[in-house]
Parts: sequence; structure tokens; C-alpha cells
Amino acid sequence: MDVTLDKDKQEEKQTEQEQKKVRHKKESSDKRRSGIGLDVGTMTIISAIMKDEDTSYKVERDAFFAIENNKMSKSMLDKMNTNYVEAEDKKHLYVVGEESLAIANFFNQEIRRPLSQGVISTREKESLTLIKILLKLVLGDPIEEGEICHYSVPAIPLDANYNIVYYIFRLQTYTNE
Repeated sequence: MDVTLDKDKQEEKQTEQEQKKVRHKKESSDKRRSGIGLDVGTMTIISAIMKDEDTSYKVERDAFFAIENNKMSKSMLDKMNTNYVEAEDKKHLYVVGEESLAIANFFNQEIRRPLSQGVISTREKESLTLIKILLKLVLGDPIEEGEICHYSVPAIPLDANYNIVYYIFRLQTYTNE
């Protein structure tokens, strides 16, 4: 009888240890390393997140396309499950990211870009709003308070006359929201 109790206790301990291993493995696989990488390029905006030993990327085209804001346009975009936002003046809808290429092609028009020559475009008054939206798409919500975002910035150009200080300030502001 003593032997049976010892055997039962051993099996119980072994089961407990196995459950701890499974629980630990599941908990660690659900955790992503703190911080996120961000590259804001003229063509694409890319984020990189490390989870355990794997790195996952989100890529979004640095582009938008404006269409008239009406019920039919909204209905069409909703049916297509397309990312879009309403303009402040309520006159237009802005399709953002990769989807803007398909919509622009459908209308036989060109896309517009919130970034130009590596910095915020001064030709597009919507640039700040749309960059913020694109950043939200690739960054998502932070997983913990105070999570750090590491981002790249362009070098000071040798052949152009513009300052990147404002661009850096905007990135800092948007990635801290």
C-alpha cells in the first residue's frame, strides 16, 4: 500500500510539472517583446514586432485616394471592407494604404502621397491626418503602458533645401499617442 501511495504521489507530481511546463510555454508564447520598430518610407510604412523568436511585420502603402462622400461611395467601400476616413470638411472619403491603389485604378486616377522625398508632403493638406491613420494601421495599440517605438528618420538631404526637424517632431508625437 505504501508503494502505491508513493507511485500516486509521483504521478501527481509529474502531472503538476507537465501542467506548469504547458502553462509556462503558453504564457511565454502570448508575450511579445516590449517595443516595436517602425520605418516610415516614401513608398511604404512598415512595423516590426518580435514575439518570442519570431518577427512579424505589417506593411502599408504610403498612399491615399479621395472619392466623393455620399451613401453610394460609403456603401461600396463598406462592402469591400476598405480602410477609409471621412475628410474634415465631410466632402470626401479618403481610402488609405494599399487599397487606395485598387480604388484609384478603378477610377483610372492616380493615388496621392502624404510623404514626399522622405518627409511630410507640403503639397497635401491632409498629410498629417493621413500619416497618423497609416501609423495606427501598422502600429496597432500598445500592449503595455509606455511601450517604446523605435523609428527611422531620413538623413538631412545634401541636394535639397528642407529641414527634417518638423518631420521628426510629428513622428514623435504620433508614436506617443
